[in-house]
Amino acid sequence: MSNGLNSGIATALAGIALAAGQVEAKTVAWYHLDEVEPGTRLTQDVTVLNAVDSSKLPGTVWSVSGSTLGTSQDFMPIGTNDVADSVRVLDPAADVVADNPRSLFLVHADNSDGTKACRRGGCVQIASDSSLSLTNLTVEFFVKPVYQSATPGGGWQLCAKQSYASDKFTYSICLRADGRPYVNIYNSNLSTSSKVDPKTGSSKFVGNRSFLDGRWHHLAFTAATAVTEAEGGATTTNVTLKLYADGNLESTVELDYALEYTDNAPLYLGASQMGYYASGGFLDEVRISDEALEPWQFLRYLDTVSTHFHADFEKNLDVVTPTLPTLASAMTGTAGKKNKNEGENPTFSTEELPGIRIVDGLGNTLRQTNACSLRFVGSTVTYPHDPDLEMPEMTVEFFMKYQAASNYAGLLRFNQANDRWSATPIWTIIFSNDGSELRVVIYTTTKENQWRNFGSSFLDGKWHHVAMTIQQGATSLTVRLYDNYKQVGEDWTIDGRLDYSS
Repeated sequence: MSNGLNSGIATALAGIALAAGQVEAKTVAWYHLDEVEPGTRLTQDVTVLNAVDSSKLPGTVWSVSGSTLGTSQDFMPIGTNDVADSVRVLDPAADVVADNPRSLFLVHADNSDGTKACRRGGCVQIASDSSLSLTNLTVEFFVKPVYQSATPGGGWQLCAKQSYASDKFTYSICLRADGRPYVNIYNSNLSTSSKVDPKTGSSKFVGNRSFLDGRWHHLAFTAATAVTEAEGGATTTNVTLKLYADGNLESTVELDYALEYTDNAPLYLGASQMGYYASGGFLDEVRISDEALEPWQFLRYLDTVSTHFHADFEKNLDVVTPTLPTLASAMTGTAGKKNKNEGENPTFSTEELPGIRIVDGLGNTLRQTNACSLRFVGSTVTYPHDPDLEMPEMTVEFFMKYQAASNYAGLLRFNQANDRWSATPIWTIIFSNDGSELRVVIYTTTKENQWRNFGSSFLDGKWHHVAMTIQQGATSLTVRLYDNYKQVGEDWTIDGRLDYSS
């Protein structure tokens, strides 16, 4: 995504993934905020459905009445079709894709441009039950602020779970006046913890980056609770809280007290009954899960990464000159013959497969079935050089299963020209003859053929997903390598840019 929404998530997810629903869905509530036609201003008590169980946890629009100026209905939420680059959203943990045609615009000001602060407008109120009183949870959503209060300490209350008092919240996720996200955790018993502000009764932690850039952002708050029983039956509670912005960990806090709930206390989206300071913007896809999720499990929008080349080895299979279709061009590949022995050409297998259905890391199905793979026994498959692949930054990925090699074996190589043997390689991914390490070779504009061994082993007889990402900085490249979706070795920083000159 050009706006950076998925930049952190993409690093954690980079690559083609097997879609098997391998992680059980843990969603408790998921509010799409899609029920209202674009341009329609909501009135009080309009129901906003819950995608998980709307009969149990419905949300209704609620009018904030903290100001006596004017009519609060004038600033109720508005339905909008402003969504981030897509009309679909993925829950990768459950392998669920949902339509996402709309979002909700919320205003909390005396003027629609936020020029006069007040505590009125509207929000979504969920008269929730004990199903949302979670000790382990993830609260996540997409947000695009339009304006923020200039009042120091003022901000926009995005999602808040009310505690026992009308002005106290188990958690409250907000944006500060400078656009940085923060979370308040409330504790009623101030004497039990040294990690609570005695004036407010809360613990606050703040993110590093501002969301005031006119773009959509993903925000997530997680809580993981551990209770340890000591000798004599006494227990110790530790809660680890994390705040993520666009999939990147922004802040971590350890608390020595449990999250406090009152059953059936409301959950608020976009504000609370307290209103808050002058603020406003778009809110979308609010999901609550019953455990502290990892970034790869967070919601994300689809269709945000362009596939430039995809060889699936599935169609027009011919042992000598296979045609290997791509998604973005009509390039075809042919079996190379470095050796004269016809038996060393690639062969096709319908039994050796990494999975039966292939999706990409953003949830887009590339193949409903995966019927064939390619076995290399000494020769190669080549494609003509295409300028469409001369990208300054990219992700290159594939599945492979190691058997044996007589020498360092090239897995993928992109050349400056069409001569596959003598042309200078832009980048190469190879593994050693004992399968014990991956090596990347990079050709840049400042130095020739720099290389690094990244390690990892392929001697287990299993399929591995391998991915290389290249990110372009102002004066250098950052190369990362992944084995089965986990980074191998450290980041590799190289001066210069990829050299596509021939």
